[in-house]
Amino acid sequence: MNGLRSRLAVALVVVAAFAAGAGVIAARSGLTTTVVVVTEPPQPVVTAAVERRILEDSVVTRGSVEVTEVVPIFAPSVDGARSVVTSIELAVGESIEEGTVVASVAGRPIIVLEGAFPAFRDLGRGSGGVDVLQLQEALARLGLYGGVIDGVYGWATESAVRELYGEGGYEWGADGAGKDGEGGDEAVPKPTTTAGIQIFLDEVVFVPELPADVVAVHVGVGDVLGDAGVLVDLATGEVRIRTAVPATRIAGIAVGAVAVILDEASGATFEAEVVAVAAEPKSDSGRLEHDVDLRPLGSASDLVGRNVRVTFTLSSSSGPVLAVPITAVWTGDGDSVFVTVSDGGTTRDIGVIPGLVIGGWVEIVDADETFSEGDLVVVTR
Repeated sequence: MNGLRSRLAVALVVVAAFAAGAGVIAARSGLTTTVVVVTEPPQPVVTAAVERRILEDSVVTRGSVEVTEVVPIFAPSVDGARSVVTSIELAVGESIEEGTVVASVAGRPIIVLEGAFPAFRDLGRGSGGVDVLQLQEALARLGLYGGVIDGVYGWATESAVRELYGEGGYEWGADGAGKDGEGGDEAVPKPTTTAGIQIFLDEVVFVPELPADVVAVHVGVGDVLGDAGVLVDLATGEVRIRTAVPATRIAGIAVGAVAVILDEASGATFEAEVVAVAAEPKSDSGRLEHDVDLRPLGSASDLVGRNVRVTFTLSSSSGPVLAVPITAVWTGDGDSVFVTVSDGGTTRDIGVIPGLVIGGWVEIVDADETFSEGDLVVVTR
C-alpha cells in the first residue's frame, strides 16, 4: 500500500511540474492559449415568394374519340378494269347533306340519301315497294318531287331522279352519267332501257340519318378498287369521348360537368360535357376506375380515332388570388393562423385568414398587415 501511495505522489509531482514547465515556456515564448467552443451551424431559413395565381384542383386522364355508329360507303360493282376512283369530294371532318355526291367511280356518281332501308335493286318505271317510297320521300325533302308519295315509280319520280343527277353536276342519259366538264366518254355508260330513267343500285346509298360527318376517307383519285371496297366512313351517330377516372377522384365528377379536351397532335382544344358516369368501378387496368362518357360541345368528327387529354376541374378559385405554399401557414394559440414574412434578414409573424386550399397552395383572404405578391414567406426553418 505504501508503495502505491508513493507512485501516485510521484505521478502528481510530475504532472504538476509538466504544467508549470509548459506555463514557463508559454510565458517565455509570448504564446497565449485559446479555448475553442464547437457549436452546431444555424439552420438555414427557406423562403418562397407570395404569388397571385388561380388555384385549381383537376383530374387529368386520357380518352378516345369515338362515334356511336359508323356507316361505310362501299364502291359500286363495276368491271375490275374500270374500278377507278375518278373523284372524291369529301374530307375528314366535313358534314354532308342529303343529295351529296360523295365520290365517283369510273365516272359514275355515288349519291347519299337518307333512309332506313339499304338499296337492294335498280329502280325504274313501274317499280313499287318500300324502297320506292323511301326514294320518293328523299326526293320530296330535296324539293325535287312534288307528286304523290305512293311507293310507285312513275313519270314524276323519273323526272325527279333526272333532277337529282343534275343537282350533283351529272347528267342522266344513254351516254352515261358523266359529271359536267369530265367528258361523257370518260364515264362508264349505264344503258337507257324501256324502263326509262332509272336509279341504279350502285349509284345511290341510303344512310339512317343525315347530315352526317365524314370520319374516314379510304381512297384517293386514281385508286383502283377491289371488290366491296370502302370509299368513306360516315358518322351517323354522335361523337363521344370515352375515358376512365380513378375511383378515388370520381366523387367530384357528375353528369353535366364540363371537361377540357386537348388533341396534342393538332393543338385543338374544346370543351365536352359529361353524359354518363358508370356507377360501379372496373379494375381492367389493375386499379379501380369509373368509365365516363363525354359529348363534345361542338364538332369533333375530324378527331375520331384520336387519343386526347381530358382535364376535369373539380374546384377552382374564381380568378387569380393571393396565395402562399401550404408549408408557410402555421397555427398559434386557439384558432389563430399565421405566416412568417422574411424581410432583409429579419422576420415577422402576420396573422392571416386562409381561404381555398388546393394543390399545395393556400389562398390568403385577409391579413393583419399588408403583404403582397413577391414578398417572401418562410416555408421551413
